[in-house]
Amino acid sequence: MKTNRTRIFSSLTSWAAILSVAAVGWSQGCGRAASYTGPSLVQHVDADAFNEIVDRAAVPVVVNFWAPWCPPCRALSPTLDKLSAEFEDRLTVLKVNVDDNQALAESLEIRSIPATLVFKEGRSVDSRIGGGREDDFREWFAAQL
Repeated sequence: MKTNRTRIFSSLTSWAAILSVAAVGWSQGCGRAASYTGPSLVQHVDADAFNEIVDRAAVPVVVNFWAPWCPPCRALSPTLDKLSAEFEDRLTVLKVNVDDNQALAESLEIRSIPATLVFKEGRSVDSRIGGGREDDFREWFAAQL
């Protein structure tokens, strides 16, 4: 019986991944979300770098909290890569792996991923939970300026 439960869970997990990727508008290929192939200015940071960048930034800082095992997080990644290049001089985009930086995620009360927060002058001023369409994130980024 244990094997059947594992197979059912694996099947549900696979379908959840496919539906999550489809819901945010990325096409599937070989079981993975399409990727953005242009330049990316997203910085992958740990808690120390996060604190330093957020405290000293002259522009708003968009921080995406994610995990490698999270399908919606992986689906959002190409959007963040693309928008980091589009908003290059106006925003800083960071990614924080919650598995590697649990204390930071807990201190910011990150309860669900992907979670994307905006910091201005060292303080969190806005947030979004989950993925979404590229155009929606573009509008949200522009509203932070």
